[in-house]
Amino acid sequence: MTNLAIIGMDANIESLTGMDAVERAIYQGQRIDRASGQPPIQQSFEQTASNSVEQLLRATRLNAEAINLILIQPEHTQPENSLIELSEFAGFHTHTLVTNLPEALMLAANQVRSSHYATAIVGVNLESEGNEAANSFAWDAEFTGYHKASGVASVLISSQAFAETGEHYIYAHISGLNNNFSMEAAAAVALQQAHVHADDIGYLEVTGSTVASVANTERRAMANVFRAESGLTTAVGCVQTVCGDAGPLARMLGLLKSIISVQQRYIPGIDNWKAPNDNALEASSLYLPTESRPWYPNPSGKNLTAAYSCQTADEYCFIVLHEDKTDSVRANGYMATADLSLFFVSGNTQAAIQQQLNALEANITHAEFKNLSRDTYAQFQQEQHMAYHACLLAEGTDELIKEITLAKAGVDKAFADNGEWKTPKGSYFSANPMRAGSQAAGGTNAPDIAFMYPGIGATYVGLGRELFHLFPAMYEKVHEVASDMANNLKDDILNPRSQSELGFKDIKALDHDLRNSLPDIAECGVGFACVFTKIFEDVFKVKADYATGYSMGEISMYAALGCWQDPAAMSKRLAASETFNRRLNGELLAPREHWGLDEAKEGIDSKNGDKIWETYTIKATAEEVAAASEDEDRVYCTIINTPDSLLVAGFPEACERVIKKLGVRAMPLDMPNAIHSPPAYLEYAHMEALYTLDVSDRIDTKMYSSSCYLPVPQRTKAIANSIARCLCDPVDFPRLINTMYDKGARIFIEMGPGRSLSSWVDKTLKTGEHKPHVSLPVNAKGTADELTFMRAIAKMVSHGVPMDLAHVFHGSLIVSKASTRAQTTNNTNAAVSV
Repeated sequence: MTNLAIIGMDANIESLTGMDAVERAIYQGQRIDRASGQPPIQQSFEQTASNSVEQLLRATRLNAEAINLILIQPEHTQPENSLIELSEFAGFHTHTLVTNLPEALMLAANQVRSSHYATAIVGVNLESEGNEAANSFAWDAEFTGYHKASGVASVLISSQAFAETGEHYIYAHISGLNNNFSMEAAAAVALQQAHVHADDIGYLEVTGSTVASVANTERRAMANVFRAESGLTTAVGCVQTVCGDAGPLARMLGLLKSIISVQQRYIPGIDNWKAPNDNALEASSLYLPTESRPWYPNPSGKNLTAAYSCQTADEYCFIVLHEDKTDSVRANGYMATADLSLFFVSGNTQAAIQQQLNALEANITHAEFKNLSRDTYAQFQQEQHMAYHACLLAEGTDELIKEITLAKAGVDKAFADNGEWKTPKGSYFSANPMRAGSQAAGGTNAPDIAFMYPGIGATYVGLGRELFHLFPAMYEKVHEVASDMANNLKDDILNPRSQSELGFKDIKALDHDLRNSLPDIAECGVGFACVFTKIFEDVFKVKADYATGYSMGEISMYAALGCWQDPAAMSKRLAASETFNRRLNGELLAPREHWGLDEAKEGIDSKNGDKIWETYTIKATAEEVAAASEDEDRVYCTIINTPDSLLVAGFPEACERVIKKLGVRAMPLDMPNAIHSPPAYLEYAHMEALYTLDVSDRIDTKMYSSSCYLPVPQRTKAIANSIARCLCDPVDFPRLINTMYDKGARIFIEMGPGRSLSSWVDKTLKTGEHKPHVSLPVNAKGTADELTFMRAIAKMVSHGVPMDLAHVFHGSLIVSKASTRAQTTNNTNAAVSV
């Protein structure tokens, strides 16, 4: 079979207008219902289909005369009995009415192979039907039925030659297509046409018929096609969880979802999935993700490949699709179409801010919500030089009105107190921006920024799941430094695969396993440090003046800031490292050797069984711990977090004696690694060798280490020595922060999971003489990354940090053809040879 190129897509479902809004719902697994009070679609089938095709033509700069149009007949009618006025589509090269998507695709394949034209396929459903009990999809044991959404979805297909000659953007390729009443036979032929095996398919879209017997047949057939050979390798999804049992619309949207998955590089999740309704999947390679997750590039260079099991009342077809790699950066409109929106209010005085708040409130009734947000951003771009900026966050008009009301009182109080105002939503204003402090100190207009890299304990299952879709440019940026992204970012650990929903206890157990694997947690910590850093540096155009790492976060710092030529070289070294697998972790051979314990003995007499190492967090000072542990040679103060809180580690019984003597409460962290202690010095030379890597061109950021509390030169030996010593010596985090503050750092951004470093910065800089500053977490377990980033943006803007925010307000996955190429395309399409 000749590859078919997908060169256009469009969809409108209920109140969601445009492909970007519909794609956001698909990514979130969001059920699309008619909004309260929203009237049914008033347009005819003909007008609904025409409007969608018009979007395809507008984006591709094609004329109707260059298009074969295929319309899928609404359910329960036959073309010969149709009331559809085909004369409405007389302007197209051809127009055909068919009964289902498999028939449409087979016809389209023949048309684009044998003509000089592209083919548009359109599926419409004009009927809506609510079903409050609807959940998951028909393969689920708790499935209760679907709702039905109204709308339209369309796709534009051409030959490869047509796309290349016309310089059309290609979203994906259909490389296998077969219709056969035997599902397994159809799949076998389509896979053979595409020159792939079942285990090459990363995502499988299924129909999930509402008829139980039909759904069971599909499930068992797919289980037979996707037999388990290499574990759980293929994710399953069903678009009817989003649009419901919407006939031709659902079949078309299933195709678009498959295209989007390979083009946007993510595995779509299934909202409310619980468990399969029989054991047919047990011997298969199929898994069912409950949330969307990144789909990392294949290290082998193979295309990302998806498949679609498309079933209708009359026919069946199996479709294989793969990505087009022409463009490495694939934009989307995910953030730009979010309900969560930023609104900017700027001025040089308190009165000016209040005046602009009143103006914003007055404009609410005159402008569409998202357009109003974009308007304030456009105005802010002209007013960044002003002294004060209030940033409001809201997800709708009513919430914006509430935030404005709070802002009016909050801004006045902030000026009176020379302080800040913020809301639980994330709206923010500072009457004492850090930019003003920098100017007063004779520095630059913008405040000095410090990036802080957390240690290994902050990493958790699910980390970074949304980041690559929020910021799709990161795929290429991270791939530059990590050729095997799935392995470097520990995709199989952070995004576990299962055929049933994972509960709280399951996730907790996986988190525990992760914390106990030092090489894995260290490697993915470094990987995500690179991701967060690239987001700030390459998307927001924010660079660090200073940087530091907490514990093993120092390694993340050097890698993320680009100090090494090939940071990915650490991956194999860590995996094979005796130091991190057995001596400072695992069997803890280094502490055993340091304490003179029998290496072969599993444990020693202790109420803690065979555990010989534990780390506790306690409220105490380093001096108090030193005094209490004077008679203990197996207890160490490993990390000072704040002036009055720290970590104590070592032999559990000895630690507990010290804790009892101090009279404080202690929380065991269940992290058996012996870094930052005397036993670690046994591994000093090995760690120095492990982190001896060639350095890249010098960067401007001053990198502070707990090995010396000074900037580390960007030289191979200096960095390796600094890391080895950092991992052997105790860490005094307050000393690091105070040192950077004294040098000028005012904005502290936590470049990794959690908010621990930010809270410790606040505690440190508010102890004794209060030191004005801002601390910003950008990832918090249990909070959406999108919300955390928007809150960070609001704070940074209010404090005068220059940022490029175009990605937040603009973007689309639909690539509109440049007008400069439109005439060339229209003139040459008729001469294309297929």
